[in-house]
Amino acid sequence: MKLTEQQIQTLIQKRETTYLTPEQIEENIIEYVTFFRRNIDIFCEDFLEIPLHQFQKNMLIEIQDSDIATLVCSRGSSKSFCTAIAALYFALMYSNCNILVVSLTLAQSNLLISSKIEKELSNPKTGISPVLRQLRKDGWMDIKKDANTGGYIVEFQNGSKIYSCALAESLRGNRAQVVILDEAAICSKSLYQQVAEPTLTLRQYGGKIPEAQDFTPKQIMLSSARTKSN
Repeated sequence: MKLTEQQIQTLIQKRETTYLTPEQIEENIIEYVTFFRRNIDIFCEDFLEIPLHQFQKNMLIEIQDSDIATLVCSRGSSKSFCTAIAALYFALMYSNCNILVVSLTLAQSNLLISSKIEKELSNPKTGISPVLRQLRKDGWMDIKKDANTGGYIVEFQNGSKIYSCALAESLRGNRAQVVILDEAAICSKSLYQQVAEPTLTLRQYGGKIPEAQDFTPKQIMLSSARTKSN
């Protein structure tokens, strides 16, 4: 059947209207980013495609809603897994966001990145999240070990970074928007307050704060449940 000129023009017009304008694209981006910044659990399940149990969703929401989140859990209760997901969430959703992982030893600090982020979540072959796997394959997300410090670093193309250090004097001078203290119960409180907490103080120039203006610094404390009997 031969189409009339009017029918052809109607089809062309319909096809043209299916494309979004730059303004519509920007509006959609703002809408989705705002929604995901308010719903960490939905971001993880719908965008990163990481299946979660309800108690894991509750952990993530607690981390998102609290300036200081404390997770005291028994072994095998997903506290490190959920914290690793939260670290990735902050790095992906906020450009130029630095997430610092500290613990009593560098080996303990490295585990959150090497075991959870690198192997479980984003391994190019076996990682749980297909999105994180693709980000690594595309080079948008890079995991490496610092040749000088021995700490792991996860770098993102949006300028964000997750990195691990030992809780020591060498932390002085670092800057971060999120500090994760692993195995907090065995770490020195005074040392943490002296060298780790100050990393959350943003640099100010002429009264202005150029870093992470739309992000409130967070502290996440992890510890295994401990009693006198264990």
